[in-house]
Amino acid sequence: MESVKLELHLTIKRLETALLCSVLTFLLFTILLCLSFGPSPMKSSNEQGLFTDSDPKLEMTAFKEDYDRAIYGEKLFVNNCASCHALSKEIIGPALLGVDKKYEEVWLKKWIKNSQQLITEGDPIAVALSNEYNGKIMPAFTTLSNDEIDAILFYLKK
Repeated sequence: MESVKLELHLTIKRLETALLCSVLTFLLFTILLCLSFGPSPMKSSNEQGLFTDSDPKLEMTAFKEDYDRAIYGEKLFVNNCASCHALSKEIIGPALLGVDKKYEEVWLKKWIKNSQQLITEGDPIAVALSNEYNGKIMPAFTTLSNDEIDAILFYLKK
């Protein structure tokens, strides 16, 4: 009986050793296979959720450009808008956070350039805003370029 137990114990140990060797061989083979093909290119998903090759340097460049644009827009906002507007509370004029969702961008650009002209032309949105703020006049910003206005609006979106 003792010899059967010993034989069974040795058989189990041999099977455990063989299984361990098989697992280690599989892992080693998998690692070598991965290393032989080199690193895979980064993938990012497109609008449809499909993965596409992308260049991380281009993604960082785009991020930096967006960051720089937002910082530029913030500086323009502080220098041209902050005396009457805040992002989340009304000062003299309305809070501007989310203004891009409330009004179309083309209209906002016209309003920023010359709100009085829109009111004089009878633009219904401009007239309603003027009435809502008791006829307070927003100064015309005809000296701001379209790129500068775009930067301010970009900052307000972020």
